[in-house]
Amino acid sequence: MGQSGTEGKKGGNQGHLSQIGDFHKNLLLCMSEGVWVIDPDAATVYVNPAMCAMLGYSEEEMIGVSFYKFQPEACRKDAAERLSERKPEASTERELVFIHKDGREIAAAVKTAPILSPDGEFRGVVSTVRDISEEKKKQHFTNRENRINQILSDLYIPLTDPKVIIFDIAKIILQHARDITGSKYGFVSELDESTGDNVAHTMSKMMASGYEMKENTREVRFPRGDDGKYPALWGHALNTGEAFYTNDPDSHPSSKGLPDGHIPVEKFLAVPVKLGDEIVGEIVLANPGRDYNDDDLYSIIRLGEFFGITIQRNRMFSDISDSELLLHQVFDNSPIRIYVKDSGGKIILANKALFENYGIEADEIIGKTILELSQLGLMKIEDAEQVEREERDLYSGKRKFLIYKECLTPRDGKVRWFRTQKSLFSYHDEICILGVSMDITQLREQEEELGRQLERYEDLQQVLENKDQKIYETYYQLNQIFNSSPVGMSLVDKEFNILMANETYCKLTNMDLKNVIQSKCYEVFRSESCFTKNCCLKLTQGGEKKLERQSLMERRDEQKIPCYVVSQPFFDFHGELIGVVHAYQDISQILKAQDDLKNKELQLYQSQKMEAIGRLAGGIAHDFNNLLTIIKGYTELLLLKSAGDKEMSEGLNEIFKASSSAASLTGQLLAFSRKQILDFKVLDLNHILKDMEKMLRRMVGENITVEIQLKSPMTSIRADSSQIEQVVMNLIVNAHDALPNGGSITISTRTELLENRTIPSVTHPVTGEYVILRIEDNGEGMSRETVDKVFEPFFTTKRPGEGTGLGLPTVFGIVKQHDGFIHVMSEVGTGSVFEIYFPAFNTILAGNAAPEKAEKKWTIRGKGETVLVVEDELPLSEFVRRVLEDNFYRVLTAGNLAEAKEIYLHKKSEISLVFTDLVLTDGFGMDYILFVRSIDPASKIIATSGYVDKQLDQNFFIDQGIPFIKKPYEVSLLLDTVHRILHGG
Repeated sequence: MGQSGTEGKKGGNQGHLSQIGDFHKNLLLCMSEGVWVIDPDAATVYVNPAMCAMLGYSEEEMIGVSFYKFQPEACRKDAAERLSERKPEASTERELVFIHKDGREIAAAVKTAPILSPDGEFRGVVSTVRDISEEKKKQHFTNRENRINQILSDLYIPLTDPKVIIFDIAKIILQHARDITGSKYGFVSELDESTGDNVAHTMSKMMASGYEMKENTREVRFPRGDDGKYPALWGHALNTGEAFYTNDPDSHPSSKGLPDGHIPVEKFLAVPVKLGDEIVGEIVLANPGRDYNDDDLYSIIRLGEFFGITIQRNRMFSDISDSELLLHQVFDNSPIRIYVKDSGGKIILANKALFENYGIEADEIIGKTILELSQLGLMKIEDAEQVEREERDLYSGKRKFLIYKECLTPRDGKVRWFRTQKSLFSYHDEICILGVSMDITQLREQEEELGRQLERYEDLQQVLENKDQKIYETYYQLNQIFNSSPVGMSLVDKEFNILMANETYCKLTNMDLKNVIQSKCYEVFRSESCFTKNCCLKLTQGGEKKLERQSLMERRDEQKIPCYVVSQPFFDFHGELIGVVHAYQDISQILKAQDDLKNKELQLYQSQKMEAIGRLAGGIAHDFNNLLTIIKGYTELLLLKSAGDKEMSEGLNEIFKASSSAASLTGQLLAFSRKQILDFKVLDLNHILKDMEKMLRRMVGENITVEIQLKSPMTSIRADSSQIEQVVMNLIVNAHDALPNGGSITISTRTELLENRTIPSVTHPVTGEYVILRIEDNGEGMSRETVDKVFEPFFTTKRPGEGTGLGLPTVFGIVKQHDGFIHVMSEVGTGSVFEIYFPAFNTILAGNAAPEKAEKKWTIRGKGETVLVVEDELPLSEFVRRVLEDNFYRVLTAGNLAEAKEIYLHKKSEISLVFTDLVLTDGFGMDYILFVRSIDPASKIIATSGYVDKQLDQNFFIDQGIPFIKKPYEVSLLLDTVHRILHGG
């Protein structure tokens, strides 16, 4: 500490750090929290990168600077007193404020602990510092939101009381606004619809003469100016439609001074009250004894939104009659959720069913958007965003109505499903959205969709004749709600006469309303329960409250429609039974969707079953190929040594033939499991069929005609020609077996461009250009059950000993390995059609040149070269070792990937050739090939495998110049390939 200034402090810093291990140094550097070390004089000794980033300084700018310089002036004294005591007190934790380099304040949680020397001397303080500024902000916003929500909740109680008038609510709102902001003065007003005057319903004392609104006055009017604008500061919010505050009112452009006797205005805040885009009132506040801020403005805007609802309520019910009130009660007590949204997406009207479904109070819904409701956990945010997008489409005219299902999670935690329909309608001269939702939770649980019902109401036309225009509009709106329902509804009296019906009911029954009214219900829409003891009207007269059933309804034109029917008794004002209200939900599409879903599930099950069988077949074939390689190899060696023993040679030849047949069977299993090793080339399917034509005609016999219809020119495919020949032969054999008494087989080709085409055997729509091979016979045909099983291994309809059951599974596997698919069409007695779809390669080949096959050579003698054999099957590894050593090669063996890498690293200079299997117990052979080539790019390698794994790219071997030997292989092929790679030729 003898040095001065920054250098001395940096030296001190190093002194401290010199006692810290590398691990702890790195830990300090990587910590997300700030670390700050100061000496007894409060000078900064060490700060980690996180601390520097938090305050915006570099380490050089902080080292040596007093800890207090980074705190506000008011906080420095307390920190200095704590440090001056120099007592080794216990660790402490508190919140402090620091000043960022850009001047803003940073709230932080600070944990401090003393630094003591070995003899207990106080050496300084170490602190961990965590930035909690955002936490503080979030807490502040949460507290603000909770407070305003509680106020709005309390305000909702008087709002729902018909006896409470707007003056009373305005007085309560003004008091809350003054309490929230600390304002001394203010008023709450409403714009007169006829004159445009700004009418203050309540006002604090604001005149020096002691003027105060008198109890019997109820209002003070502020008219517009001669220019049609509202004057002064209070008029600015009404003229612009924008909420604002100013802490220097005299300098505001709209300030026009104050009338004589008015109290001085030192601070000012005004919020326009709106209903949609219409300005309907105002809340004005002044002089809080401090500056107004954004929190104040936000809170008063929220109160303004509520007062807008109050004004709307006052307008709606100011002249309402008893009949209109009754209609509102019917609307409000409907068990179906009915609500209205304004053009801003806010819910401005809703019935009790909506509040009960959500499990929350009305004030938590009214005035909120669907996105705000989703933030309460009532539905997923992404679902709410989708709803808002669709409602915008409704307003833009892209859609005339919306029908969808939505999932809600009320506060009781029980997930409920609703079927919602929305459409546009005029409400108080504004285009709004009418939403009608039906609870379909029970129907969803039963894999049906519940219908919904609409509460009864009186004959609208009779009531409307005696009401004024305002009442007529209300009835008109309720009638729109009734007719907008997506559920057919009818009211039937005790004599089975239809008294009322909506438009959906008329569409369901295919009748005009005038023909429906006064018709008997069983003449218009009859169910199986009509004229029985289960008749809904009879059961209702017997005391049933609510009936729900699924019925097949028959119209007058005898068309039958499956419906979910909900029936409820309908009473008059005296409690006398009038009849029954029926709600009919057409569930035709639901039942169709269920059938479609069942079919898709069956397709998926079949696909998964074939995939599982394929994996099993591939695994068996893989292990079997290893065994066959050993059997064939040793047999071949024994044949070489028993050339003079005829009897033994004949026996060995039979073993060799049997193992070759087993290899062919294994190949079919591999083809089915799509693990067959293929040689892909660009081919013309027509050329292959022309080359096979003579052989196919001979194969089916004289009593079966073969007709070949080839499209020319033909788009090429990328395929293995031998495998395509196998597909054709297997399908022709299958067609031949279906024609025991003769018949015809037609082979044809075509190209087709598919666009989202649905193919029964494919679980997803198909798009793209395909080359199609079609083989059709007029034989016995197959049942649906047989078609579903034809591609399963070992399934056959032939008698024992006549077939292996692998012909069509082999076709299936080959086609799948070529990224194609098969469509089978067959019925008993009508023959069968197999259509094979191959992806087109978009090339038309001019000729039919077949690839040349390499001439097999057998040069079996080595010259002492070292071959590394990588094989995890020990018997097979021993067989290869013996063959190579018998032919003058030196052999190293490795049983797994790790051992192979170790051997190559230590003996790479000795190794002339690597012969590796591709499927090893601890890894993949391609990884080992890449490992060897990374060490020696010119290394000589031969790969082998009995099947194709998903990771095996056959083009890899072509690119790398690596020969590939397919298991089971013959000794001659192994020796010839080894000799060719080592010596060329």
